[in-house]
Amino acid sequence: MVANNLITNSGIIDDRYASYEKAAITVMGSKVVSSATYSGGSGGLPVGEYPCDTVTVKNNLLDLKEGSGVRVEHSKTISVDSNVIYCTKTSATANYYGVVFRDGVNPANITKNYISNPAVNGIHIDSCTLNYISGNEIISAGKYGMG
Repeated sequence: MVANNLITNSGIIDDRYASYEKAAITVMGSKVVSSATYSGGSGGLPVGEYPCDTVTVKNNLLDLKEGSGVRVEHSKTISVDSNVIYCTKTSATANYYGVVFRDGVNPANITKNYISNPAVNGIHIDSCTLNYISGNEIISAGKYGMG
């Protein structure tokens, strides 16, 4: 569980070691499409899905300067509930969201979140299976409340 956190000024510095999208909270499993063998015969992970499983993101206060509030990818049994997400400076040219679920998240619930001023969509769903989205309040989305 990721709960009861105050995260401010999120996204103001790029990660020079990785090209990940900026986000205050990220829950991300992996999909390995090819396995590697290293010198000495040791190998990497076998080809397959390696999801994060049974994660709840709840009661967090997020103040974003750049990036998404809660980003979830390649995961299952996820709940994002009762978070307050302020997008105070995000660029309208970037694809940043209040809450974003992508790439095989299932099943998932998004409930009772307050999302203010997301650059694009308040809640963005792409290639996922949801149980329900309910009771969210989205204010001044750049494009769609939910997309």
